[in-house]
Amino acid sequence: LLYYLLFYVFMDIRKLSFNDSKSLQRLFLAEKNLKDTGVNVKHNKITKKFMRGWLKERIKMYNLKNPLYIVYAVVNKQKKIIGTIGLDNINYKNKSAIIGGWIAKKYSGKGYCTSAIRLFLEKAKKLFCLKMVYAETSKTNIASYKVLEKNGFKTRKTLKGQFLFEKCLM
Repeated sequence: LLYYLLFYVFMDIRKLSFNDSKSLQRLFLAEKNLKDTGVNVKHNKITKKFMRGWLKERIKMYNLKNPLYIVYAVVNKQKKIIGTIGLDNINYKNKSAIIGGWIAKKYSGKGYCTSAIRLFLEKAKKLFCLKMVYAETSKTNIASYKVLEKNGFKTRKTLKGQFLFEKCLM
């Protein structure tokens, strides 16, 4: 419990800004599998221009009344970006969404993702009045499976190669 509290207190989530372009670009380029980051392009496409466009689309969502998705930066105690976390497929009628996130490889295994999900769920519940949140991970991604379980997600369904999770926020 003390181990968890140390990371919970010394990390945060915040909105993305255009100033994050260089540090996010470096993090994306250091990742072996970009699909896990939510950036579904090849490494050679991660240019300054790409990052400006990527950030522009995400920052634009902060000003919409009903955004389709929302992404926040995960930062460590030095305020350095170490990953992102967000909601996709926000369903305002059913008050549900899909959560996803990633922590850069060099910061993984230190409790950041567990804390980021906990913080982000609190914020997302207030912002969007969510009742249900879903998540999915591959069966080979044991770390993500454990992080979701630590945050109270229950396995809803198992598909070929995937676990589907849900968490009631009521």
